[in-house]
Amino acid sequence: MSKENSKQNLKKKIIVTVVILVAVLLVMYIMTLLLPLISLHLNEKQEEEGTADFKFYTPDFNEDIFEDEEYMALIADGILKYDNSANSVVPINSNNAKEYGDAVEFLVDFVDAIVHGDHGRYNSFFSNEYFKTHTQKDKFTMQKIYDGTISYYSAESVSKNGDNYTKYIYKLSYSIWENNGTFRTDIGEDQKTQYIVITDREGSLKIDAISTSKYK
Repeated sequence: MSKENSKQNLKKKIIVTVVILVAVLLVMYIMTLLLPLISLHLNEKQEEEGTADFKFYTPDFNEDIFEDEEYMALIADGILKYDNSANSVVPINSNNAKEYGDAVEFLVDFVDAIVHGDHGRYNSFFSNEYFKTHTQKDKFTMQKIYDGTISYYSAESVSKNGDNYTKYIYKLSYSIWENNGTFRTDIGEDQKTQYIVITDREGSLKIDAISTSKYK
């Protein structure tokens, strides 16, 4: 091989090496920009869908939770309370929920569907808007919900894309006794508040979004 050919080959190798090095550095730079966004997206996904590592009880789809004496003792004063933002918290159930408005009655029924493990009824509380980005809930057991609180957060009239509707936001918090993870995997024995966005854009009250992040 001539000296001229050797120089040409060496030059090609140097160019290829430089190109590869630049490409690697460019990929590394792009990843440094994307990683925070990817991490944020995953955290939001974990927060919404629940992927935390908790030790759950063994599911029993045949269990009638109202035969559990320990659970019944926990809900002796009721499953839910309503914080009406008037310095008063009152027990609330299907018998008196209507007194506090349609949205509150809606949420009491929503929780009742969860308690009874009725996934079909549970799914019916959500809007078409919600299911654009979520799948319907699969079968889950009766849930031993206790120490629950519904709190008013905000309400506003919205005009958007030719639609006029009311948007409500309520806070819902509760604990699950002996949580088996068939319904929620983002909590163990603790309690976490959810912000629930309800609208009547589809002609009746439906849930458009649920998040543990505070709405503004």
